[in-house]
Amino acid sequence: MTDSIIQKLILNHIPFNKKFKKDNIILIPNGIIKIKNMQTIKNNEDIELTIKQIQNLQSKYQYSFPSCTIYLYIDNIDNINTFQTFYSLISPHINATICYTTEQIIVGEYCYAIKMCGAVWTLVTLFENYYPLFQNKIILITYETYRRSIIIMTDEELEILHKYNIQFVDSLEILQNNLCYITQNTFNDRELFTFVIKYVPLNGGNRSPYRVIDGLTTVCPNCQNIVYVDNMTIRKHKNCFI
Repeated sequence: MTDSIIQKLILNHIPFNKKFKKDNIILIPNGIIKIKNMQTIKNNEDIELTIKQIQNLQSKYQYSFPSCTIYLYIDNIDNINTFQTFYSLISPHINATICYTTEQIIVGEYCYAIKMCGAVWTLVTLFENYYPLFQNKIILITYETYRRSIIIMTDEELEILHKYNIQFVDSLEILQNNLCYITQNTFNDRELFTFVIKYVPLNGGNRSPYRVIDGLTTVCPNCQNIVYVDNMTIRKHKNCFI
């Protein structure tokens, strides 16, 4: 049953984390899905374990009400009395929404985020592939990552980038349960939700700086090319002996 729910999430491009799959738990933006087969309810110890699992996840990942929904996915109800007893014991501790089909699971609002320049360049290069997926979502990016990304981008590429709903933030370090990172790497435990893409560089591959960005690039007084700077010192660059 866990696998069938995961397949639905994949089909609908919904972020999820299955690190607790062995406990029949799937994390989604603003929600926790606990799959429970009624045949496995044997005693109060089992009920106490379920309560503890959910409460630990709520605390660890800052899932709080009313923004978060706890879905108790009930599989194979063969005894309504067992179910009623189970729910009466669990409900004082967990404000759970009961569901019996994947269609009843509603994913809350969430944003995407980018930490790495490579992800920015890939979204631009493969715009036709990725824009349909992200066009209705906010993509958060720090201003510093944005500045470093656009150094080598042309005006046309910059225009393409801003067709996405880009919003600037000071930091992405705060763990959020409604944030999915677009990344070319798998962060494992570092991020709760990720959308992994294969890095594709801007057309033309390795490029020289295209624009002057304060503190990052400048115009070389010797060759008049735009070049990188480190701590206000011009880097050595091709065909120039400055």
